[in-house]
Amino acid sequence: MPYNLSLGGVGVRFWLTRLGVLYLGIVLLGCATPGAGKAPPAIKRLTPAGPARRAAEGAVQNVMVVYSKSAVRRPYTISRIFAQGEILKEAQVSFNGTPARTQCEVRTRWPDGSVQHAVLSFWAETNEGPNELTFSQQEPAEPGSGLSAEEMLSSEYTFGATMELSSEGHTALVDARQMISAGAFRYWLRGPICTQVVIEDRGAQRSFDQGWTDHKPFHPMFVATFYPGWRGVKVEWIGEISWTNSLEDMAYSLTLKAGAPDALSAVYSLPNFKHILGARWRKSFWSGPEPAPVAVNHNLPYLIHTRVLPSYDQSKFVSNAAVEAMYDQYSASGRGEPGDNALWLKYFPTTGGRADIGLFPSWYVNYLYTFDPRLEEVFAGCGNASGSAPIHFREGSSRPYLLDSDVEALGRPISVEARPSFWIGRFDYAESNPNDRIQYSGPHADSGWTVDLSHQPSISFLPYILTGDYYHLEELQFWGALNAAAGNPGDCYYCRHSTWGFINDQTRGNAWGLRTLAHAAWATPDGTPEKTYFTDKVYRNLAILEGVADVNTGSFFDESVGSPWSFGRRDVLAGKSNPLGFMDLNNPYARFDGPKFNADPASPDRVTRINSPWQYNFVHLVLGHIEELGFPAGAVRKAFALNLLHQLTDPACNHYLVADYQNPVLKADGGLYQSWESYARAWSPDYFAIQKWPENDDRDVQHGYPHIARAAASFLPGICDGALCGDQAWNWINQHVGYQDLLKDNPKWAIIPRGEQPAEVLAQRAAQRLKAYRPAPAKTRPKGRSK
Repeated sequence: MPYNLSLGGVGVRFWLTRLGVLYLGIVLLGCATPGAGKAPPAIKRLTPAGPARRAAEGAVQNVMVVYSKSAVRRPYTISRIFAQGEILKEAQVSFNGTPARTQCEVRTRWPDGSVQHAVLSFWAETNEGPNELTFSQQEPAEPGSGLSAEEMLSSEYTFGATMELSSEGHTALVDARQMISAGAFRYWLRGPICTQVVIEDRGAQRSFDQGWTDHKPFHPMFVATFYPGWRGVKVEWIGEISWTNSLEDMAYSLTLKAGAPDALSAVYSLPNFKHILGARWRKSFWSGPEPAPVAVNHNLPYLIHTRVLPSYDQSKFVSNAAVEAMYDQYSASGRGEPGDNALWLKYFPTTGGRADIGLFPSWYVNYLYTFDPRLEEVFAGCGNASGSAPIHFREGSSRPYLLDSDVEALGRPISVEARPSFWIGRFDYAESNPNDRIQYSGPHADSGWTVDLSHQPSISFLPYILTGDYYHLEELQFWGALNAAAGNPGDCYYCRHSTWGFINDQTRGNAWGLRTLAHAAWATPDGTPEKTYFTDKVYRNLAILEGVADVNTGSFFDESVGSPWSFGRRDVLAGKSNPLGFMDLNNPYARFDGPKFNADPASPDRVTRINSPWQYNFVHLVLGHIEELGFPAGAVRKAFALNLLHQLTDPACNHYLVADYQNPVLKADGGLYQSWESYARAWSPDYFAIQKWPENDDRDVQHGYPHIARAAASFLPGICDGALCGDQAWNWINQHVGYQDLLKDNPKWAIIPRGEQPAEVLAQRAAQRLKAYRPAPAKTRPKGRSK
C-alpha cells in the first residue's frame, strides 16, 4: 500500500512502499526508532578484500568521429573514458592522424592505476565532413597554472556575463567579472590549452547570494571556459536554492547577458519564474565568437568494451523514424528550461511501462546507438532538467563532512555523516536530533515532483561521462546524496542505519538507488572527500547484502556484532536460512493473487509472502553492471544470481515464471523456501504448468518482463551451481523471448553476455557505425525564450 511522505511540506514528496502491517503502523504513526537521534561512533571505513578487477579483454579501437560542416581550426574539450590498462599515465589525441598537443586532466583511475576517465583539451584543423580522433600514451605534463584572474579579465577575451533578477520593485545583479575580481572562483580545468573556472562564493558568507528577504536564498554560479588564442568564452549560468541554512522559495524574472563588458546584450530571458527551494537551473551560451559547431560520435562499441556501459547488442540499429518520434516528443515538452522536467515524469510512482525505467532511460540509450544531433539535443535537455527536481541540498554549516575527518561539509551535497539522524524524506521527523534537521522559511509551493527510489531514473551519469561538465557531476552527487539519506535514520532492520546509508526500500528501489549511488562513487574525481563518502556508502550496502545472502567468501565478511555484514545477516535477514537467494525480505507484497498459489491450509509449502521476479531482475542487472564498473560486487551478485539461474535451468522450476508479476518467498511457517521442489509446490498446479510468458508478453520491449529477465540473464554466463550453468540459462531465455527485432528501436533491454559479440565483431560494427555516421540536421523547433 503506497504512502506519500512530504518533506515537511517542502514541495517534493517521497513515495515509499512498506509491506508488513507492523511496519506500516510505524510509518503512519511516526513511532520513535530507538537511538535514531543519537550520534553514532566514529565510522570505520570499509576496505574490500580480494583481487583488483581484471582488465577488459580484447581490443576494440578507441576512435571517435567529429563531423563538421566546414573546414576550420578550433579548440576542443572532450570527455573520454578508457578501458582498464589502455592509457597508463596520460592520453594524447591524434586528429585525422596528426598528434595534437593535448592537455589531459585525469579525473579517475582504474585499480591498476591506468586512466579511467579524463577530460582532454586540444586545438585541431577540422576538415569538412568526418574527422577521426584516436588516442595514445603520453608522458604526464607539468601541472598547468591556468589563466590568472587578471588574464581572464583582460582584453584578450570578449568576456562578460551577468544575471539580472527582478521582482516587484526588487532588483539584483550578479556579475561574473566582479566575482572573479573578488577571488570567488576555483579551477575545474587548468592548463596551457584550456582554463575552466567555477565562479561562485562557496564560503560561509556567500557574498554574492541574492534574495528579497534576509535569507538571500538564491545562489549564483558561473562556469567559464577560456582557450588562449580564441576570443570567445563559453559561459554557463547556474542558479540554485539549495543551501541548508537559507531554504526559501523565490519568485523573480531573469535576464542573462553576455558579451564585451561595455556592450553586454541579453542572451536569455525568463519572466515570472517561481524558483522552488531545492531546485537548480542551467543555461549555456558563448560570450563573444563561438567555434563552429560539430557533431560527435563517441563510438558505442568502444564504450561497451571499457565495461563502463553494459554489453548492448550491437546488431541493433535504431531507425530514423524512432529518432524522429523521440525528438518530436521532446520538442513538445519544455525541453529542460528552468523549472521544466523535459521528458522525465515528475510523479515517479507512475505505473506502467516507462521509457525512463532501466539501467539507463530509452532516450539516452537511443542516443548512444545513433549519436544523432537531434537526440543529442534531447540528451542535453534532459540532463539539464535534472536540476528542476527539488532534491538538491547543499550543506550550509561548517560541521565535519566525514566523521573521521576534519574536512568541512560546507558547500558539499548533504552528508549522513554530517547529519546522522537527518531523514531526507521527513524534514520534520520527530526522532531527528534538532541539530541535524534542515530548516526552511516562508511559504513554499508544491513543485509537482514526487520522487522515490523505486522508479528513479539514471539522469546524470551518462551526461557527465560524455561531457565532463561540472554541472552534471554535481547533479550526480546530489542524486547519490539523496539516496544515502532517503531511509529512516535508525538502526532497525528496515532502516538505513544512520551513517551507513543502507538503501532499504522496495526491491526495485534497492536496485536503482544502489545504481545511482555507485555511479556517483565511480564518477567523482579521485582524491576528493566526496569520493571517499560515496565509495564508503556503496561498500556498506554491498557488505550488508553479503550478509543477507549469507556470503562468507566475499569482500566484506565480518561476523562481529555491529559490522555491516552482521547487520545484514542478523537484522535484515533475521538469521533466516536463505539457500535459494531471495532478496529484500522486508518488503514483500502483503497482498497477492491467491489463485496462482498453493492455498491448502494444511500444506507446509503454502505461501504467505511474495515478491516480484522482475524487481529481482533489476537487482541482477545493477549488481552485474556495478561489478563491471569495478566495485567488489561479485560475491553477492553470484549468490543472488543462483535464484535466477535455477529458475531458468532447474527441472523443478517452470522457466516461464521468471517473468511473472509475483513469486513465492515465505512459507506458512514464516521460513524461506529451502528447496526448489518446495518452491514449486507453492504454486497452484494449473498455474505452475503454463507454457507461455505470463502477465506481460514479449511484444512489450519498453517494460515487458520477459525482456527484462533476458537482460538480467545476460550476466549469468560464468556462474554454475553443480550441473546448472549460466550459459544454459542464457540460451534458454534467448531462444524463448520473442519479438527481439522490436528492440532495435528501443534497445534499453538489448543487453547480451560479454563474449556473445566477440571483440573482432565489436570492432567491425564500430567501423560500420563510424563509417555510416552522417548526422541528420536537427529539426527546426520553437525558439523558446533565448534572445
